[in-house]
Amino acid sequence: MTNPTCLKNLKWKLILITILFFIVLFFSSCKSKKIEITRTTLSMGTFVQIDIVTNIKYEEKANSVIDESFKQIKKYDAEFDYRKKGDLNRFNRDSIIEKEKSPQLFNLIQKSIIIAKLTNGAFDPTIYPLVKLWGFDDGHPVLPSVDEIKRALKNVNYRKVKIVNYKITKPSSIKLDLSAIAKGYIVDLTSRYIKSKGFTNFLINAGGDIFVSGFNKKGEKWKIAIQDPFNPDKYSGILNITNSSVVTSGDYENFFIKDDKKYCHILNPKTGYPPFNMHSVTIISEETSFSDAVATAVFVMGPDKGFNFLKNNNIRGLLIFTDQNKKVIYKATNNFWE
Repeated sequence: MTNPTCLKNLKWKLILITILFFIVLFFSSCKSKKIEITRTTLSMGTFVQIDIVTNIKYEEKANSVIDESFKQIKKYDAEFDYRKKGDLNRFNRDSIIEKEKSPQLFNLIQKSIIIAKLTNGAFDPTIYPLVKLWGFDDGHPVLPSVDEIKRALKNVNYRKVKIVNYKITKPSSIKLDLSAIAKGYIVDLTSRYIKSKGFTNFLINAGGDIFVSGFNKKGEKWKIAIQDPFNPDKYSGILNITNSSVVTSGDYENFFIKDDKKYCHILNPKTGYPPFNMHSVTIISEETSFSDAVATAVFVMGPDKGFNFLKNNNIRGLLIFTDQNKKVIYKATNNFWE
């Protein structure tokens, strides 16, 4: 015969076990809950945003990684900006750099020369004399004379930068401006650092130089909007991407108008002038530095040469330009929206 007291005790034990089960389940689900940490800082002359998607139990670690990322970004910015007293400033002055002493700048210059060759000089890291002449570097742009541009062009030639073994040298008259690739390269370095700390789902946005890894908080590909060059409140389209960089070069942020003509900061290293019919170029690739430099190069090449360059090199891109009839054309490679 079953003892009623035993049955009562068993009943309470079952209730207690059930309660404990749900408590454990609740706290386990809390620890595995997905969160998205978003932080922003001012660096490289723009806003830099880092988003990390992770479990709530790694929130403190993710914030620590973002803190360190921001510190590294500021350090690299000082190293790669010729206007600051860092390694690039010293290279422009001393005309020699050794990989052992400045490994990241060495790698960045090497990558710059490779892309300059690939684009036949449409991207040229020695463009400093032109940028200085036009005044875009200090925010006070002016329209130079024809003779001034001719003189500046004499010192724009990436072929004069020599890489031999583990040293880079140049003539003293040649000076580098890495603005069209440095920001993308810093994003790449930051991406590698975040991955090294075990995070695989994140976004880095450095003033439009974007890299995304993995998926967003919803477990979906990241949605990246492409700015409409004619209206800051509109988009030219939305990309759904993962494990890729997206970079746009355009004529709508840094420019001046003189005699009803628009002059933007993207200068052609061969003519000394900015293109007048290009408005925006967006590039998608695995490396932000590559996308950064190629977006500038294609902008300089113009619609026909630029689009053919993308097709011949299997690079995903979108060009927005004005044709001879003043009609705005949106031209994308076949795989751009994939």
